[in-house]
Amino acid sequence: MNIIPFYLRFWKKHIKKITDSHQFFTIHVHDLPLCGLGWEFAQKTKAHYVADMHENYPFLMQEMELMRFWLMRRVINVSLWKQLEKKWLKTADRIIVTCMEMKERLISLGLDSLKIYVVENTIYKKNEYTVCRSPDHNFITLVYI
Repeated sequence: MNIIPFYLRFWKKHIKKITDSHQFFTIHVHDLPLCGLGWEFAQKTKAHYVADMHENYPFLMQEMELMRFWLMRRVINVSLWKQLEKKWLKTADRIIVTCMEMKERLISLGLDSLKIYVVENTIYKKNEYTVCRSPDHNFITLVYI
């Protein structure tokens, strides 16, 4: 695989330390490079796995300025990233994307539309949301900042 190995070893070590000492209901992973580890630890801990895709990672790799250089095109295999995206996102219990276009693209890859949720990166206007004054103990509350 063309992901820098020490990057994955670093995260794997720290995730293992956390998952060995704590129990999780859900593992929420940001961005494609760590989705494989997220799925692996979700399987080991019996947790739900949420993949949060902030960008079209294969396209990002393809369009990087560094891809002008022959060596980088040999190191970064865009077609492999496309395969990994499809493989790893198929294993996710839920997928969060930032726009409808991304959802439609993932559906075109054969991913289940019912597990893809669009959460836009926008500022909410006044009165479009409700602030919870006291927590409802029947639900898990997350703050995403």
